[in-house]
Amino acid sequence: MQSTKLAPFTVWFHQSEEFHTIKREIFGNGVYYTELATSKPVIIDAGAHIGLATLYFKKMYPDAKIYAIEPLEENYKILQKNVFENQLQDIELINAALTDSGSQTIIHLDRSPIQWWSTAGREEGAWNHQQQTSSRQVPAIQLSDLLQRINQSVDLLKLDIEGSEQHVLKEARSYLGKVKNIIIEFHPIKTQSLRQILTILENAGFSVELWQDGKPISATKVRGLVYIHATKNP
Repeated sequence: MQSTKLAPFTVWFHQSEEFHTIKREIFGNGVYYTELATSKPVIIDAGAHIGLATLYFKKMYPDAKIYAIEPLEENYKILQKNVFENQLQDIELINAALTDSGSQTIIHLDRSPIQWWSTAGREEGAWNHQQQTSSRQVPAIQLSDLLQRINQSVDLLKLDIEGSEQHVLKEARSYLGKVKNIIIEFHPIKTQSLRQILTILENAGFSVELWQDGKPISATKVRGLVYIHATKNP
C-alpha cells in the first residue's frame, strides 16, 4: 500500500495510476462540485472506492455527515484507513453494494495484475466489457432502506455504481423526495438508458443537467460516460 499527501489529508491507495486518475477527476476537474445550502450537509457517497470523494466532500464541508458505501472488501479496508488515519468524524462506512433487491449480490472485479478495482460492479467484464474479471458475492442494501433509516433530508446523493444507476433509482423512486441534490456517473450499458434515468429524476421533481468533459451537453449528443446533476425543484 502506498500513501501521499493530498492537502489537508494523507491518502492511502493500492494502485498508483488508478489513484491519480480518480484524484484528477475529483480534486482537479471537480466532477462532484456542488454548492449546498448548508454547512452541515448529509451526504451519501455510493461507490466510495477508497474514499477520495468522501475526502473531497469533507474538505468542502468539514461538518458534513457522510454515509460512504463500498462493496469490495479490498477497497473498503483502504477506505476505513483513509477515514481513520485522517481522524475524520461523522462518517458511517457501509460495506455493501447498492442494488434494487438488497441482501446479497454478485460483483465482478478486475483480475488482471493491474487490479483496477474502482470498476468493480455487477457487470461481468466491467461496465465497458474491457476487463478480465472474477466474481464474488457481497452484501447488498437498497437505497430506499438507507433513506428511510437516515430519516432526514439528504443534501447530496452521489452515485458511481458502475451501471446499476437505473435499477437503484427506480427501486428508490418513492423516496427520492428526501433528496435535494443528486450527482450520478452514468454508465452506458445495455441494461439501462440515459433517457429512462432522466425520466425517473424528472418525475421525482428534479431539474437535470448533463456534464461531459467539464461542459454542459444535451442528452441527444451524449456518447459514453456522462455526469448527471439533478437539483430538486423548489
